[in-house]
Amino acid sequence: MKRLLFCLFGNHRVLQNVLANTGWLIGDRVLRYGLGFLVGAWMARYLGPEQFGVLSYVLAIVAVLFPLVGNGLDNILISELVRLPEKKNEILGTAFTMRLCGALLVFVFSSLVAATLRPGDTQTLFLVALLASSSLLLATDVIELWFQSQMLAKYAIFGKGVAFLVVLIVKVVLILRAAPLYSFIVAGCAEALIGAVGLVVFFRRADQRMKDLRVSMAMFGSLIRRGWPLILSGLAAVVCVRIDQIFIAQMLNNTEVGVYSAAAKFMEFAYAVPALISVSVLPVLVESRNSSAELYEQRVQRFYDLMSLASIAGALFLSVMSKQVIVLFFGAAFREAALILAIQIWSSVFVFLSVASNQHFIIANHAKICLYRTLIGALSNIALNLLLIPLYGIIGAAVAGVLSNVIIVFSIVFFKNAAPSVTMLLRSFDLRRTVGDLLSLYKSHNISVHDHRA
Repeated sequence: MKRLLFCLFGNHRVLQNVLANTGWLIGDRVLRYGLGFLVGAWMARYLGPEQFGVLSYVLAIVAVLFPLVGNGLDNILISELVRLPEKKNEILGTAFTMRLCGALLVFVFSSLVAATLRPGDTQTLFLVALLASSSLLLATDVIELWFQSQMLAKYAIFGKGVAFLVVLIVKVVLILRAAPLYSFIVAGCAEALIGAVGLVVFFRRADQRMKDLRVSMAMFGSLIRRGWPLILSGLAAVVCVRIDQIFIAQMLNNTEVGVYSAAAKFMEFAYAVPALISVSVLPVLVESRNSSAELYEQRVQRFYDLMSLASIAGALFLSVMSKQVIVLFFGAAFREAALILAIQIWSSVFVFLSVASNQHFIIANHAKICLYRTLIGALSNIALNLLLIPLYGIIGAAVAGVLSNVIIVFSIVFFKNAAPSVTMLLRSFDLRRTVGDLLSLYKSHNISVHDHRA
C-alpha cells in the first residue's frame, strides 16, 4: 500500500503526512470490512439462500432510507466544528436533533414501505421496524465528528470498535447455537446501542457533557440549506446499491435475493476500497492544486490511472475465479451466485473511476456535478432493473448494475466543466501507458533509496 501511494505522490514527506492523518480511519475500515465480510459469509452459509434473502431484503429497505439520518452532512459539520470551536455545543446539539428527526423518518417510512410491498407479511414488517428503530441510537455519531475535528479519531474508533468486536463474537455464537433469523437483527441493534454508549463514555472522558448541547433553529436551517444536496445525493447513491435487491424480492423470490446478495457482498469492497484510497489522496490533491496547476493535473491523472489499473485487475481476477471464490466463502448452496459475481464485479471499475472523478469535482468546486450524475445513475438503475429483471432474472439485475455505473461515470460528458475529467478518464484506460509510468516511478524510487543508503 505504501509503495502504491508513493507511485501516486512521488514524495516521502507528503506520503508520511497522509498515512499519519488517515491511518486510524483506514485501519478501522479495513478491520470492519474484513472481519465483517468473513462473519457475514459464514452467517449466509448458516441461514441458506432463502433466509439470507429475507435478511438482505430487510437490510435493503432500511438502507435505502438511511441517508435521511443525515450522514451527508458529516463533512459540513466537521468543517463547522473546526471553523467555529466556540459554537461546538450548538453545532453538535443541532446535528444531534436533526439526526433524531431523520431516524424517526427512517423508522416510519421503512415500516410503511415494508407494509405496502408485502401486506400481511408480519415477519418482514417486524424485522424492518426493529432494525429501523436502531437508527435512533446513531444520532450519537455526532460525537465521532467532534473527535475527528479535534484530530482525535482514535477515541471514536475505540468507542465504536468495541461494539463491533463484541457483536461480531455474539454473531459467531448465534451461528454456532443455530439461532433464528431475528437474533441477528437484534445483534445489529445491540451494536448500535453499545457503540452509542462507547461514544458518550469517551466524550465524557474528554471533559465534554451531552447535557451542554443545545439546539439552534438558525443553525438547523443553515445545515438543511447547505446539506440537502448531499443528503439527496446519498439517497441516490444508496438506491444504486440496494434497490436491485428490493426489486428482485418483489418480482422473484427470497431465494433469488439471497443468491444475488452473496455476490453483492463482494461489491461492498468495490465501494469501500476507493473510498479509503480517496481519504488518503484528498489532502495531497488539495495541496497540489494550491502549489502548482501542472503538479495537480499530473497527480490527478495518476490517481485515475491507479484506480483504473487496480479495479480492472481485481475485476479480471474475480471474474475468472468467481465460482471458486463463491463456493469457498458461501458454500455450494450459493454456487449460482458465481455468474452474478462475474458480471457484477465489472461495476467496480466504474465505481473506482466515479470516486476518483468526484474528488476532482469537489476540489474544483463543482460538487453539484456529483449530485446530478448520481441522480442520473439512480434513475437509470431503477429503469434498467424494471426492464431487465422480468426478462433475465438476477442476471438482468447484475447487468443493470454494471450499465448504471457506466452511465454514472460517462454522464459527465453533459457538463461543460467536466471536459478535463473526461480526457483523464479515457486516458486511464490505456493500461500499457499506466504500467510503464508506474514502473518508471518505481525504479526511480528504488534508485533514490539506494543512493540515500549509500
